Amino acid sequence: MLVLEMFGILLALMAIRVPIYLAMGIASLVYFLQTGTSLEMLAQRSALVLDSFPLVAIPLFMLAGRLMNVGGVTQRIYAFCHDLVGFIPGGLGHVNVVGSLVFSGMSGSALADLGGLGQIEIKAMLEAGYSRRFTLGVTLASSILGPIIPPSIPAVIYAANTDVSVTALFLAGIVPGLLIAAMQMLFVWLIAVRRGFPREPRPRLRPLMRNGAAALPALLAPLLLVGGMTLGVFTPTEAATVAVGYSVLLGVVVYRELRASEAIRMTVEVGREVAGLTIIMAMGLVFGWILTVEQVPQAMAGLILQFPDNKAVVLLAINLLVLFLGCFMEAPVLLLVLPPILVPPLATIGVDPVHFGIVLIIAVGIGMYTPPIGVALYAVQRFTNTEFGEVVAAMVPWLLPLVIALFIVTYVPWLALSVPRAFGF
Repeated sequence: MLVLEMFGILLALMAIRVPIYLAMGIASLVYFLQTGTSLEMLAQRSALVLDSFPLVAIPLFMLAGRLMNVGGVTQRIYAFCHDLVGFIPGGLGHVNVVGSLVFSGMSGSALADLGGLGQIEIKAMLEAGYSRRFTLGVTLASSILGPIIPPSIPAVIYAANTDVSVTALFLAGIVPGLLIAAMQMLFVWLIAVRRGFPREPRPRLRPLMRNGAAALPALLAPLLLVGGMTLGVFTPTEAATVAVGYSVLLGVVVYRELRASEAIRMTVEVGREVAGLTIIMAMGLVFGWILTVEQVPQAMAGLILQFPDNKAVVLLAINLLVLFLGCFMEAPVLLLVLPPILVPPLATIGVDPVHFGIVLIIAVGIGMYTPPIGVALYAVQRFTNTEFGEVVAAMVPWLLPLVIALFIVTYVPWLALSVPRAFGF
């Protein structure tokens, strides 16, 4: 009953727009007071979030993405992708998807994609005559590749909350990310053919080679990071440091567009965002610990094990639950609260925790694009000065390929596990 009371308090506070970290903290505090647990435990448990080496990668990957945005990297990526796929029907829509696919291999974040490459894409598509709704929709949808293609910030959070290897999760996101990109490009093509959208002229060889050469140092970043981790040259956390160093190298030495003032400003911005994220993770860790003490995972295991011969039904129910919760809770919270509850019982029915990690990352990622909480929707609304309802309407059709891709990855585990297993994970 205490757990139900906690969730009731949490939902009530969220309904009146209390910040999520404060809502979880108050709900946890009520539990501590009612059970007579020492409040020192609250402080100790919340401080544990800071004592995790893998979590150091989060601010570093965030900073790398920001530095690439202001250091000339995103512009080169966009120019090259424009030449590469712009001639396909719906040209700039395909450029949008492929650009996000490439940039996701450096940033690990949907918001970094939207804040940098997304603004370039929206401006270019509107000037080329694409409808505002289509432009906003494809830009939002393609940014989900950021947290799926390695390096992935949500993968770091999930791994820190379970016994799963961060590198294995990074590798597991490659094929699902490519699948989502392919489905989005198919969706762009279908809409473009139906509506007669323009296509860009075929590029000449010389401009293509010139833009390809300019983008090559940026395109090497994903290979550098993923290759270094899989070969054991550096850990995922060290890879984040390499990403920052490589971003500075590109911005200062190669492209010569990164100024010290911009680097300082990006560092301060990331510091503010990480401070907010750390508070959320601290309260989420306490909330998850309470659920464990109250044996919620065991109760969930009991429910799941009622269908031991029907893993498909269990995964369907979990996906629907996560998609629903994603409308009301932020991704970091779900990635902190759900794995301790779901991973142990799912393992007993044969669900690989690496496979489930990718499924969960995609499912909570979709929540970034669903109202009323959808942080990606608010990000686009803010920098485009668009009505929130129009942003939501633009995104709704693009939920279809995302949800289809989610269920394909859910029921075809090979898509997530083939690459990690090929490298011995």
